[in-house]
Amino acid sequence: MLKRLLHRLVSAHGDDQAGVALVAAMMVALVAMTLSGVALDLAVHNVDGSALQRRQVQSVDAAEAGLNAAYAVLQTTQAASLPCAPISGVLSTSPATVSYSVSIAYYATFPPSEPPMACPLGANPVAAELTSTATVDPNLYGARRMQALVQMSPWGAFDSAIYSNCSLSLGESPTVYGHSGNDANIYTNGYVNLSEHTTVYGSIYSQANPPAGCSGGGDGGSGVSLGQNSSVAQDVWSVGPVSLSDHASVGHDVTSSQNSITMSGNSQIGHDATAATTCNGCVSGSGGNVGGQVVQSAASPPPPSQPMPQLNYDQAAWQAAGYTINPYTACSMAASALAGLAAQATPQLADITGGCSLSLTGRLALSTNLAIFSDGPITMSHFSVSSADGAPHQLYLIVPYSDASTCSSGGSPNIQANENVNFGSPTGPISTFIYTPCTASFSENVTGTGQVYAGTVQASEHFNLTYSPASSIPGAPLGGGVGAFHIGISYEREVPV
Repeated sequence: MLKRLLHRLVSAHGDDQAGVALVAAMMVALVAMTLSGVALDLAVHNVDGSALQRRQVQSVDAAEAGLNAAYAVLQTTQAASLPCAPISGVLSTSPATVSYSVSIAYYATFPPSEPPMACPLGANPVAAELTSTATVDPNLYGARRMQALVQMSPWGAFDSAIYSNCSLSLGESPTVYGHSGNDANIYTNGYVNLSEHTTVYGSIYSQANPPAGCSGGGDGGSGVSLGQNSSVAQDVWSVGPVSLSDHASVGHDVTSSQNSITMSGNSQIGHDATAATTCNGCVSGSGGNVGGQVVQSAASPPPPSQPMPQLNYDQAAWQAAGYTINPYTACSMAASALAGLAAQATPQLADITGGCSLSLTGRLALSTNLAIFSDGPITMSHFSVSSADGAPHQLYLIVPYSDASTCSSGGSPNIQANENVNFGSPTGPISTFIYTPCTASFSENVTGTGQVYAGTVQASEHFNLTYSPASSIPGAPLGGGVGAFHIGISYEREVPV
């Protein structure tokens, strides 16, 4: 093209001005070559800049991966074995391999207000500050650093808002509120099905392996299923598959330790999606449905295992806690006596035997703590609990674990709340602890504050529970799980290297 331009310039001016035309043509050629050089240099600069940016983004992603690796360690390790040395790893990513190193400082208070605890640890930490540094090539690209602060609480025998040994199903607008932030955690050894505008202000942990004696599963045999505008504020961690559909959302991480994740119908994951096999429909980056990384073919540890705590009636333990024991062999007599027991100045316990069905209706005003043990069904309907004196009080509704063998029989000792039941409002001083090795079911406008522990949990039609851990449970087993920790993430941020 340049040759044709020179020929046209010389030919257009004839022989007399050929010299001038040649000079002009050469100047045009020189300008063209100069511009070409500038364009080439700019293109090379842009390519180098893009490569640098890719590697810097890789470093940030790797630093976040380091934080996630450290979270997994905290959630599966006992205090005495928590790492003192940095946690390191290498990610075989493209276009370059990235490494990370995570240092952890443990604290005895939250928020941290004192020097870190000495490591190895001699007591359970309450908080940890994690600093993850990732590097692609320190000589060329430098490093990027992410920092996180987490609150830590040990797994225990009774530390969940809802516990299900077999399966759990929530639907038709139930909400589980936290006690302190997003700490309304749900645990099951079986399956979880959330549908129809279910909201959980906490995390969900599923072993996806119902123990022997359990019948069926919460969602027909998968791990955790979220659908129809259901949301979980923190994490979902399941051994089995996890599915999100129909505008379902998880605020932070979703992990399938030994299976897959499936996303559809405008579902969202706020942070990382990690699957042992595939993550179907998972898209990270701008415009995607996963806010962090999508990690596939990455098996990870299961949630800490929690066998169902075996809570039985220990008369001596309750008496030692100041309770007066009131035995009944007929539920009608017990029901008539409850109002009088609730009005006493000292804690009372009703021990109901004979396998009868206890029906709770009307209003029960507590002036003291009240425990009800029964080896038969307990049913609440058009029933409310309040504080007679405005002071905080605890209500216990317990079917002992020793009655688990009768769960499959007619008249099994289930606990039910149906039609306009209130066993403690979110702002009220009443907290209720519910325990049965059989089924706990809630439907048709049930509101409560406390905890639910059952073999199977079913809730529908406007069930609202505000998590409030029982201050004490006389005779309860002291531990559960493996002594690892729940973690609540306060923040994740990038900090200077």
